[in-house]
Amino acid sequence: TAIIIIIIIIIIIIIIIIIIIIIIIIIIIIIIIIIIIIIIIIIIIIIIIIIIIIIIIIVII
Repeated sequence: TAIIIIIIIIIIIIIIIIIIIIIIIIIIIIIIIIIIIIIIIIIIIIIIIIIIIIIIIIVII
């Protein structure tokens, strides 16, 4: 009986560890996606600013 209990405890621990690892991986992926989105938004804003500056310069000239 003791061996069965030990095996069950080990299996539960392994399952918990796997779940934790999966959660960590998902969190990392979400963070990476958010960072990529932020970078894309920043790039778009920079491009828009550059275009506006160019238009202003053209209008002034």
